[in-house]
Amino acid sequence: MLAARRLPTAAVASARVARTYASAATGSASAQVSSTKQGVRVATYDDLASPAAGLSVVLNAGARHESSESLGYAHYLKNFAFQASNKRTPFRIAREAELQGGLLYGDLSRESISYRARFLREDWAYFTEVLAEVVTSPKFAHYALPEVRAHVQAESAAALADPQVAMMEALHRVAFRTGLGNSLYATATSGVSADAIRHYQLANLAGLTVVGHGVEHASLVAAVERAFEGFDLAPVPTSVATKYHGGNAHLDAPAAVASGNAICALAFSASAADRPAARALRYLLGGESHVKWSHGQSPLAKVAQQHGAEVRGLNLEYSDASLVGFVTHAPAGNIRSAVHDLSAELRKVASGDVSTEALQRALATARFEAADSVDSIDARLTKIGEDVAASGKSVSVAESIAAIAEVKSSDVVNLAKRLVKSRPSLAAAGNPHDLPYADELGF
Repeated sequence: MLAARRLPTAAVASARVARTYASAATGSASAQVSSTKQGVRVATYDDLASPAAGLSVVLNAGARHESSESLGYAHYLKNFAFQASNKRTPFRIAREAELQGGLLYGDLSRESISYRARFLREDWAYFTEVLAEVVTSPKFAHYALPEVRAHVQAESAAALADPQVAMMEALHRVAFRTGLGNSLYATATSGVSADAIRHYQLANLAGLTVVGHGVEHASLVAAVERAFEGFDLAPVPTSVATKYHGGNAHLDAPAAVASGNAICALAFSASAADRPAARALRYLLGGESHVKWSHGQSPLAKVAQQHGAEVRGLNLEYSDASLVGFVTHAPAGNIRSAVHDLSAELRKVASGDVSTEALQRALATARFEAADSVDSIDARLTKIGEDVAASGKSVSVAESIAAIAEVKSSDVVNLAKRLVKSRPSLAAAGNPHDLPYADELGF
């Protein structure tokens, strides 16, 4: 069957922002990775004991790859998934998947588009063929564009009506401007055509990755080579390095104003080398409660309780950039003071105010989240695909946990020092008169 085509909306915009926070690595062992003669990377995770399996074809065609002329094309391309191929109609694709009890869907992130399938393991060959067709012989029919456009517009309207989603989009825009700052959601329809979407797909096929979960590696490599026979992939182009800028963005959010609340995100740029320490810092600051009916005992949680606010740490990781900070919801009249006092907790860490007990708690939570965040087929497909598409290799959970375990108090303090001396990105939604500015916080 065809699942709803997924985007990081609402609950996920804060956590892909659920996942794209403390991105952990793949399962307990690294995925096996090799390349076909066509240049397609094939990665498999060995879970052959499970009757369920999954496949994902990952294109480096996420929103960051859009130019000024192709803004929104990634959203459209994701929604064109499984519309039709030169061999199969949409009805046939849906009907055959249903007969085999499988699930087909597309997923969009800032860096990639994934065409995915979940199914019983014995049906892997059929779903490999279907996913390959989506890439090698898609049918971008002009008559299908109105339906695709309707889906895109509905998804964009629903997502951007949520103040939290709109705020996270604004946060990326002020942090990166272009590239990772491009929106996940298409908002303009002028200039969009079926031919233009096809051209965008062809221009971003380099570095194609196929990920299998519960599929034997050699068999999948052979099947991918057959499916892509005669299909030439251009060499992987040199990507433009992400540049961080920072700044302020305020959104007039009627939904937040009507509720009497406001929402604000404060984030700083961190490098790939900082990631183990950034994960520890995210949970050292904390915010969330891990026990029902408790407000939590982390520094951010205690401050938030004083202002009637809710807060969570933020750690968004991408292939060549990261954003570290926090997101808070508070009554409109308290949002300025809440953000001020919450940012003061980061300064305390930068001053060296980190107890051994607090650090051990943070490291334990970060290690657990590294393992728990890939405890499903879909999560493993996502993370392996991101790893291999970015670097050509996969990192295991054991390796990720080991890196976190080596973090010392000085690593976290030094990272916090660099953050508070840098230019932050602040995005807030609510009544503009109530919202804070970064310079009011001393940054």
